[in-house]
Amino acid sequence: MPFYSIGHIAVAYLGVIENLSEIREKLISYGVQFDTTNVAETLSLLLQNYLEYHHISAIDAMHRMMRKLKGQFALMALVTDGKWLMVGCRDYPLAVGRMRNHSTVYFCTDTKMLAQFTPAMTSVFGNPRPEIFCGTAPESDDIILSDSL
Repeated sequence: MPFYSIGHIAVAYLGVIENLSEIREKLISYGVQFDTTNVAETLSLLLQNYLEYHHISAIDAMHRMMRKLKGQFALMALVTDGKWLMVGCRDYPLAVGRMRNHSTVYFCTDTKMLAQFTPAMTSVFGNPRPEIFCGTAPESDDIILSDSL
């Protein structure tokens, strides 16, 4: 899974993002500097742009990013400022499972693999509409918020 981190943001993804070059060009026009041609770097910088220049929450930034991206993909973003772990997908399988103690959550694109670690999957996605899961720090009881964009 390609992964990139910058500052307080880390992003990993699987799949195909069809409009990546357009997004990259737009970020360059805003003066954003790239260190690599890594897709995850572009996603990290896009998320950072939403957070820092639009002054919106991590969840709102993830929503905007998910609406902006085209293709078939699953991605995970960690924003350490607010201790947010967010997972989203569009037309790509993504399963979410929870252990019985409710303190451990698994995200996986392979439902058979996930079934080995969790007694029940709470949700399975693969919808052409973008979808997002957001979780707070592990000490919180409010671990998952499900939202369809």
